[in-house]
Amino acid sequence: MKELIISISGVRGIAGKTLTPQTALGMAAAFAEVAPEGEILVASDGRTSGDSLRAACLAALSAKGRAAVDLGVATTPTTEMAVIVRKAAGAVIVTASHNPVEWNGLKFLDREGVFLRQGQLDRLVSIWGSGAPEWETWESVKPVLNWDGAADAHVERILALDIVNPEACRQAGLPVVLDTICASGGQIAPKLLRALGSPFVHVNAEITGKFTRKPEPVPENIRDVGEAVRASHAALGMVLDPDGDRLALLDETGEPIGEEYTLALSIYAVRRRTHSCAPIVVNASTSRMVDDVGAMFGFPVLRTAVGEINVVEGMVKHGADLGGEGNGGVIYGGLHYGRDGLLGMAIILSLLAEEKCRLSDLVRKLPRYVISKQTATVPPEKRAGVLHRVRSLAPEMGAELDTCDGVKLVWADRWLHVRPSNTEPIIRIFAEAPTEQDARELCARAKEIAANG
Repeated sequence: MKELIISISGVRGIAGKTLTPQTALGMAAAFAEVAPEGEILVASDGRTSGDSLRAACLAALSAKGRAAVDLGVATTPTTEMAVIVRKAAGAVIVTASHNPVEWNGLKFLDREGVFLRQGQLDRLVSIWGSGAPEWETWESVKPVLNWDGAADAHVERILALDIVNPEACRQAGLPVVLDTICASGGQIAPKLLRALGSPFVHVNAEITGKFTRKPEPVPENIRDVGEAVRASHAALGMVLDPDGDRLALLDETGEPIGEEYTLALSIYAVRRRTHSCAPIVVNASTSRMVDDVGAMFGFPVLRTAVGEINVVEGMVKHGADLGGEGNGGVIYGGLHYGRDGLLGMAIILSLLAEEKCRLSDLVRKLPRYVISKQTATVPPEKRAGVLHRVRSLAPEMGAELDTCDGVKLVWADRWLHVRPSNTEPIIRIFAEAPTEQDARELCARAKEIAANG
């Protein structure tokens, strides 16, 4: 069990080594005991190891006497939406999100289509670790069902939202370069673009699970998409991560604008339409651009620890309809409580169509900051000491201190955030400032501390 990463983001490991079909079988069997009555959905993100792990989950649920429904390859937000549509008891998603191709993982959803809370996940892990599952006898075993309607249901509900303007999109007909990294977005994203009337060039389209680049949609990994944007004279590029809950954008020149703009521009678009002053909730590592949008429209910005479920719980607690994470994840409670890259696509296209402008023009509406995102490998036993030494910098550097998640030092126009990763065995070091040099200098200060242990 020590070889797996188990956190509020689910379970992740190296496929065939630290995460095997046997692991998936045992964890899905444990989930069958945690989930309430009703059917349980299972999907995977298209990785080469996904079919075998998904089959193990389906077998375990069936053998535990649960009604299991196979969605096949589907994005994480599509599966979250499917739980709501089918009124299911929950779901298991076989995905490692943005992790490299050799990784895979398991995400567990409750009957609201939301990630399990910490207490529920702890109970599942405890059951899994207590020994081999007890299987039902033949009389109670249920056949596995298949449902191929999840993608259509997801698209239909996005188009029906009052924060999306399909007609304006169809009239504008904005050409797009789409990159779905040979994974789960490869089927549903084209459906959505066709419904919105956007012609598109689809790169990395075939769902093979063999990624042609690093899967995290950060600027350094998606620059090749810019060549396709320029060659096809597209209005923008849209890049999804393997499980479709994160969206990154490239402007009409093919330049990646940074995944932080996805959420900031989506919030700008929604508040521009609704004029609501309700709070929005984002995580502690999300760009200050969100606060600037809040100042434009007069709504407060509340922050939580990193992790989608933390943001969702904050949204529910504070009555927020809108939130997300600055890694390209938009959450709108009117659809479902989960990051949704497909929703982000529809919101951004609607905004461009209504404003009749270029993406670079929208970017210029927001104050410019630069985020530096770095990592450091620090042994688990030394991480607390590293965080303590970063924390001690606050009085020395005249910063406000935020310890809701690791250590965050905050100044009027910049911040430094250092925290252990939820999904990889590393410490993440993020900084945001008006210039790249300032952001890198903040990261360098933290990296020096991490290097010295």
